[in-house]
Amino acid sequence: MTDIAAVANLVREVSTTTGTGNLTTAAVDGYQTGAAAFGTADAGAGNPWVFISNQDAAEWEIRQTYWSAATTLVRSGAPAYSSNSNNTVNFSAGTKIVTAAIPAHLLRTLLKSINHGNDIASASTIDLDAATGDYVTITGTTTINAVTLADGRRVLARFASTPQITNGASLVVAGGTRTMAAGDYALFIGDASSVVRVIPLRADGRPVVPTISSFADTLLDDANAPAARATLGAVGLSGDETVGGKKTFSDQAFFAGGSRSGTLVVANDAVATISVPGTSTRYNLLLIWMTFATTNYLAGFVYCRTGSSPNAPVAVSLYDPSSIFASTTGVLTGTTGTAGKITFSTHTDGLIYIENRIGGTRSFYYQLFTSAS
Repeated sequence: MTDIAAVANLVREVSTTTGTGNLTTAAVDGYQTGAAAFGTADAGAGNPWVFISNQDAAEWEIRQTYWSAATTLVRSGAPAYSSNSNNTVNFSAGTKIVTAAIPAHLLRTLLKSINHGNDIASASTIDLDAATGDYVTITGTTTINAVTLADGRRVLARFASTPQITNGASLVVAGGTRTMAAGDYALFIGDASSVVRVIPLRADGRPVVPTISSFADTLLDDANAPAARATLGAVGLSGDETVGGKKTFSDQAFFAGGSRSGTLVVANDAVATISVPGTSTRYNLLLIWMTFATTNYLAGFVYCRTGSSPNAPVAVSLYDPSSIFASTTGVLTGTTGTAGKITFSTHTDGLIYIENRIGGTRSFYYQLFTSAS
C-alpha cells in the first residue's frame, strides 16, 4: 500500500446518466465538485471513495475512483460494494446523488486500531486480518508457521506462552526462527506479495536475539566463571584458572591484555587471521558479527587459548541452533575445516584463524578481548 485514499469535506454532485458507463456529473450549490476537491487524474490507491445513489430506485454503488474531467466520473472496474451483488449497477432513470466519504469498512478498521482485540490462539496459520484490534494477545504454544495480514497493516501481539515463530519466505522473522517467552512481544507487518514481516521483542524491550552485554555479564564475571566454563565445555581450562593472579573470565584479566576490533572479508573456501599480541599464553574472548544477505547479525562468540599451547576454540553460534561454527587447532588453508561451516582455529604462531566454507563471500566484524601474558 503506497497511498492513502484522498478525502475532502462537502463533496456532492448529481447525475442523470443511465447505464453502466461513466457518469456525467453536475455541481450542487453549497458543495464542492469532485474535480475541484480531488483533481482530474487517476491516483490509483490515492483515489477518493465515491458513493452513488439513485434517488428514484433501489440502486447504489460504493467505489474508489476519480474524475477524469470536470464533469466526468469514471466507473471502470467493479465497485467495492453495490446493490447488484457488488457488481457494476446498470443505473435506470432518475437523479443520482454522488458524494465522497469514508466507507464503513474503513471506519471499522480505524476503530479496531485503537482497541485491544480478543485473544488469538497460536496455530500453524493465524489470521491477523480477522483480529478485532491492532493489539492482541496470542495464547498457546503451537508453532506459528504462517500469518495472514494484508499489505500495509500492522498488529502488535503480546505472547501469553512460548510458541515458536518459524522464519520462512512468507513469514520473515528478524534474526531467524524464534521461540517466544511469556510476556514477549512481536510486531507483525503486512508486506507485498502476501509476505508478513515480524520484529520480535522481549518484555523489557530488548531484541529477542541475545546481546553482547548479556553474554559479557556472564562470561566476564568472576562469580559465573566456573559455571560458564562448564556450560561451554571449555577444553583444557579449569573454572578457576588465573592469568597474573586474576581469573581468566574476569574483566580485569581480559582487558589487561587490551582489546581490538576490525573487519574481515573472507571469500568462500578462503581463510583470514586475527593476530593476538605477544607469543606467550593468552586467553581470548572473540565476539563475532557476520553478514547474512544484507543484514548483520551477532553470530556468536569464541573463547580460546593462544600461544605455545593453544586449545581448540570453544565457538558458540547465536544465529543457528544447529551451529554453523566448528573448531580445531593448527593452520587453516581455506579448505581444511568442515564444508558448510565457519571453522575457528588457533596455532602456536599466535593467530586466530577464521575459515569460510559456507558458500559465498562473508564479512566478519569482530571485537577481541585478550588477557595479559
